[in-house]
Amino acid sequence: MRRFLGGALGVALVLSLAAPAAAATPVIVPGSAGWVSTGLVVEGVDTLAVETLGFVTTAKIPDYHIPGYLISGSGPAGQTKGFLCGDVEPSVDPLTVGVCGVDESYFGELIGRVGDVTFAIGSTRTITIPSGTPRGTLELAANDFSLTYYDNHGQFTVLFR
Repeated sequence: MRRFLGGALGVALVLSLAAPAAAATPVIVPGSAGWVSTGLVVEGVDTLAVETLGFVTTAKIPDYHIPGYLISGSGPAGQTKGFLCGDVEPSVDPLTVGVCGVDESYFGELIGRVGDVTFAIGSTRTITIPSGTPRGTLELAANDFSLTYYDNHGQFTVLFR
């Protein structure tokens, strides 16, 4: 009977097959979920390498679609042919729709939160936690009014590297 592998080479090969290479950790952010915990504890100015995939709609297309101007869906950069969430907020009833996740972000844009500190992420390849942010768990969402997530669809998949 032949020996296939022996000694240190055989052990090294078995160990390399048993322990997979470090892979990206995916976090699914449903458009309808509101804030989703990543499980990552961060504090300002941590920088995280990410890749974000997916598409989210923040309203039904017939209700909110003017071709070439307003759209109801987007990738992680948000609905860039429209208004910032905070631009619309003064014209709506906060008791009906709630408040924006991040005023300075487009609807549908990927946003982050650590404690009470919220910030835009968009389609960037790195997330930088704002300076002065206290230690806490990073949460992600698609930007929308807090009481209108129920009609959103789609999801983002955020891969932390």
